[in-house]
Amino acid sequence: MLTAQCHLDVGAGGVLDRVSRFVLADGFALIGRRDAGVQWLTTAADCGFIDYPYLAKRDPFLEWLRGDAELESLMNRVRQRWEVSMLNHVALSGPR
Repeated sequence: MLTAQCHLDVGAGGVLDRVSRFVLADGFALIGRRDAGVQWLTTAADCGFIDYPYLAKRDPFLEWLRGDAELESLMNRVRQRWEVSMLNHVALSGPR
């Protein structure tokens, strides 16, 4: 669901894009703010941050949230989008 809202100019040369949203999610998760962390991660994913292997298994700041029902639901949506993007990448790469 990429929209114009996914790339916001926040002034002074700053931009709030999918990576910035992910960094905010990690920051809130790091300080124990579950709701804000999941909310920012949801907006990051909605804006195209869908690195499923990293988010689901490797991000150390999300470790304490693993098993959370809302995060797991989000990870299922992220996994589906990531799988489609990987299939598209392989299809566009052609035979090897």
